[in-house]
Amino acid sequence: MSSSTVPVLELPKEVLDIILSYLEPKSLLNLCSTCRALNHPDIRLNATYWRQAVRSYRVPNQPVIEGDGERWQKLYRRLVTQTHAYAWGSNEYGSLGRDFETQSHNLGSGLRRFYEIAAKNESVPQEMDDASKLGVLVDLQCTARATTVLTSQGILCSVGALSEVGNRNPAFRDMIFPPGFPSLRGRYDPSTAIQQFSAGLSHILALSDSGKIWFWDDIDEAGIQIKFVDIDILEGEFGQKQGNGRVKKVVAGVGWASALIEGTGIVTWAFPDFEFGRFEPVQEQADTFLVLQSVTIPGTSYERARKVASNVANERISNPKTPEEFDEVTDYLMLDKYCIFLTRTGRVFTSWEGVDKSWNMPFPLEIPVPNNTMVKAICGSSQSFGLVLANDEVLLATPDLLYLDNLFRAHGSSHRPGGPNSVSVPALKRYPCLQQRGVVSLAFGDAHWHALLRDGSILSGGKEVQTCGSFGLGGDGDPEGRIRGLRFGGGQGYMGHSRGDSSLLKQCYAGLGRQIWFEEEKVAWIRFMTSGGSDPLEAAQRMQVCAVDSDAQGELSEWLEQRGRNWERKEGAKEYDDDGLGPYFVLGIAAGGRHSGALVLRNDELVKKIRETCIVPDLPPSLPAGGVPVESVNEHNSEPIEQSAEQVAYGAIPNLIDQGWQSVRSALGLTPSRSTDVLTPTAESSATTYRRSQFCDPLFHGASPAEGFKYTWASDPFPRLRLSNGVEMPGEVSFSDWANGPPDWDLHFEA
Repeated sequence: MSSSTVPVLELPKEVLDIILSYLEPKSLLNLCSTCRALNHPDIRLNATYWRQAVRSYRVPNQPVIEGDGERWQKLYRRLVTQTHAYAWGSNEYGSLGRDFETQSHNLGSGLRRFYEIAAKNESVPQEMDDASKLGVLVDLQCTARATTVLTSQGILCSVGALSEVGNRNPAFRDMIFPPGFPSLRGRYDPSTAIQQFSAGLSHILALSDSGKIWFWDDIDEAGIQIKFVDIDILEGEFGQKQGNGRVKKVVAGVGWASALIEGTGIVTWAFPDFEFGRFEPVQEQADTFLVLQSVTIPGTSYERARKVASNVANERISNPKTPEEFDEVTDYLMLDKYCIFLTRTGRVFTSWEGVDKSWNMPFPLEIPVPNNTMVKAICGSSQSFGLVLANDEVLLATPDLLYLDNLFRAHGSSHRPGGPNSVSVPALKRYPCLQQRGVVSLAFGDAHWHALLRDGSILSGGKEVQTCGSFGLGGDGDPEGRIRGLRFGGGQGYMGHSRGDSSLLKQCYAGLGRQIWFEEEKVAWIRFMTSGGSDPLEAAQRMQVCAVDSDAQGELSEWLEQRGRNWERKEGAKEYDDDGLGPYFVLGIAAGGRHSGALVLRNDELVKKIRETCIVPDLPPSLPAGGVPVESVNEHNSEPIEQSAEQVAYGAIPNLIDQGWQSVRSALGLTPSRSTDVLTPTAESSATTYRRSQFCDPLFHGASPAEGFKYTWASDPFPRLRLSNGVEMPGEVSFSDWANGPPDWDLHFEA
């Protein structure tokens, strides 16, 4: 009997995928390089293989891009060496991971920045101190007052405070476990190695490799195990077991904690130190809290048989009543008073806690989606949530919408008091800047939100409470924030700093959206333009127009947004963007309270090259060329040095800045400067005297990174535009060209 062999390339793809899964990444790439057939993208960029390779580092899955093998491979290449943690917004509790005393970018300037507020806030992303020493960071989440990261070793580390009365910790510290449980810094232990965690309003819930549920409500205290009287949790000595009782995911909410348990569904319970409604207090047993009573959300217990493939074309049941009709839960959220869950059929349902907080409602309600489009991902926290649809559209429910409240009221007294059809359900918000943009995930704070795009960039929106910097768009309130499209509420503070809430102009959502910039050079560029460009007196009228006319402000903001994109494509830098991920590629975003954070893959070589393309020498004619190499320029160490009066006069912005400063502040709607010691540099003035007016020094208004150098935009005027309504901005300079053409606004949407 003769035996036959099947060439490996003729094997079914499913079989080949299984074989390849046993190879290490290096071995797979070596195999793919042996012949053209094996180098096919379906093999070399196999999405399942590279997604699992990345997730082996404990990186959370991103359902929207789970089929993008090329993206997962690029993330794998850069994950270990290039991951950095950034944070911005309010630092009142130390949640930004930065010393309280070193917050302001421009201490001592005083003319444009309210440094007392800046000592607590960061309005642009800043790297978190010492985060790089923790290990390879794979996840980051925010509570209302703290930021927590997860390392590839399964270690949780936090800064800030979980509760209002807790200690404020601006330095990272490991979350600790009760006595008897080993520290992961010493050796691996599946009972304490965290595979997934969730940050709630004021607590952290985590799932270990062995299947244990851990709970923290204080960074300084040891965590406690969560166990149930009526539910058996399946744990494994060497790793999590499969089958009924396996905890698939934990989610922390506002007033509730929860877990998705195989064979049971979404189980929710009151906090250990809270009593809600008819729930009994949780009993303490040394290192364990035993939950005496929990509730399973109706319709969430169904599990598909493993041999049955996920079929999104299942018959749509309009009013599901059994777990099978709802289908298997793939993801869920715990909001304030509501649970939202997504099933394999791409439908989204919600359940309400009820008046007595018992979750005792007959069936969850479906959240309607236009044209019954499948939902790929759900994101949300507190009172906000968002849906990412299969057709690349995004729908948001923000706190002001009261969407879920009205949805339940509209369905009558069987779900919520108010009578049938007593109110209409508002439509979910559909911001144009988020549609067909490749949104991967969303993050929500108290009132602000962020959208992570497929290209690794972040867009901001919503409301910035007390102008705390949570948008990450810069300005510390004013005036940089205005030039990026922010409008500020009432309540004027010191030096004209608004303590009211700020929001984005509607035009910002109609165009490109407002992207968070990580490059220091872009921050300097915006600061330079805000200062009036190369000729503040000439620009004063245009700046005043933008301060009083929201249409003009919106178009100016859009012009700057276009000019601020894609700097990595500049000559001299683009050849260093070898994988197309850019200098800063955001791996994940988070928001909570009034602050935000992101895990960022930073290509330091490309960052350096972009910086070099922005800097040119600026030496007096009498001095030889050369001097300090461009790559050694450091904006943070740019204290003016002693120099001759000729050098001071040559390297400084012309004295018309000083003459026009009060006009510029007036144009921006700010109070006049209280500085009375600003002096104009002359041939007789010394560098020490001139240093008394720091604003006039190019180092402090974005024209120069260091002595002897200037930015390439140092001679650029403040933009002059032909507005879409036909009005021409006043001025003597030429009209500015649009990078991508003037905007064609469509403002018929709810912002």
